[in-house]
Amino acid sequence: MITKRNGNGQTECYGCKQKGKFALKWDNWLYDYNDNPYCLDCLMEMLEKMYQENKELQLELSGYRQAILNDRQMLGIKEQNKKYKEVIDKAISLLEDDNICADIRRFKPKENENKYGVERELLDILKEVE
Repeated sequence: MITKRNGNGQTECYGCKQKGKFALKWDNWLYDYNDNPYCLDCLMEMLEKMYQENKELQLELSGYRQAILNDRQMLGIKEQNKKYKEVIDKAISLLEDDNICADIRRFKPKENENKYGVERELLDILKEVE
């Protein structure tokens, strides 16, 4: 917390002293922050630095947030692809089943000369998706 100092004497600004500048200031021109006296210029520099660090941290956190959202989205896509693969595998197994193929052939038009073309075509399409 930042508080304005009250007093009649002079005190060294902690920030100016750290920079090697002349640090002696009137007490009523200083502010207390973290139990150290700071002049307005040093306090503003510190606050600007904290603001920039906070801004960088927010950008970094938003980057992490986006990465997490991307990972969740990829996980959802992987789960969806897993379900599609299960459906495709089931369809392939059904098409490879002779009893089901016989049922399909029963409903095919008789003018089609290629007796097993539909089953093979469906099987080829499903294998390509895999």
